[in-house]
Amino acid sequence: MINNQEILLNTVEDALAAWNRKDAKAFSEYFVEDAEFTDVVGQLMSTRTEIERLHHQPFSTVLKNAQLETKEIRVKKIRSDVASVDVKWETTGHTKPDGTPLPPRYGLLHLVVIEDPATPSQSNQWRIAVAHNVDYTATYGSQDAREVAK
Repeated sequence: MINNQEILLNTVEDALAAWNRKDAKAFSEYFVEDAEFTDVVGQLMSTRTEIERLHHQPFSTVLKNAQLETKEIRVKKIRSDVASVDVKWETTGHTKPDGTPLPPRYGLLHLVVIEDPATPSQSNQWRIAVAHNVDYTATYGSQDAREVAK
């Protein structure tokens, strides 16, 4: 039998798999309707619809060939229906807008994940309520960021 924490982790891993497929619609479905997402450049998205819309452009340009590899996932349950999740990541395959390849990037995706109140009949239906994505690469440089991300 799959326990509640496994379902939570599956939700996070499935969302990241949608990111790797560059499927903005599927990626956004892992968020509650009024979710907030702050990306690595500080752009705030305030609904599931905005999360989908504002991922289309980078998924078809600078992130088109990027792949995100999870280095570590840490879960801290706040309550039985709320958890804080930290995902240390490495990405490869990024480009500048002109198509020039970029070196690997390293960062942290912090999530607040909740049992979705919109689906009370489905127990253990986890969704992301808040996401903040931080890229260490610009701060530390590529080599140092790799050490911080370990």
